[in-house]
Amino acid sequence: MIQEYKLGAFIIDGKQFIGSIKIINDKVRYWERETQILDVKDIEELLRAEPEFLVIGTGAGGLLKVPDAIRQSVNLKGISLIIGKTQEVVKRFNELKISKKKVVGIFNSGS
Repeated sequence: MIQEYKLGAFIIDGKQFIGSIKIINDKVRYWERETQILDVKDIEELLRAEPEFLVIGTGAGGLLKVPDAIRQSVNLKGISLIIGKTQEVVKRFNELKISKKKVVGIFNSGS
């Protein structure tokens, strides 16, 4: 569960993570973004986990862009896609975890 998100950082299971992150099978990994455009390579390991849901947090101001090609690729795999500002989708991610859904996430910590 993501206990808190503030611009630049997350608190997950009592631990602070500064920077952008990925959550796969309840494991948190740092995500080194190169641009403000999500690339398919950024989500490859998320898709390999064969989730029911992929949550993408685009930052506090929604600056991370998700190209249509990624949206189509995820939909073709039958994965439900949730995209929004990080503070909004964190809540949805937690709701899905509580509901025992197989969910992965990639979250831009910045704006």
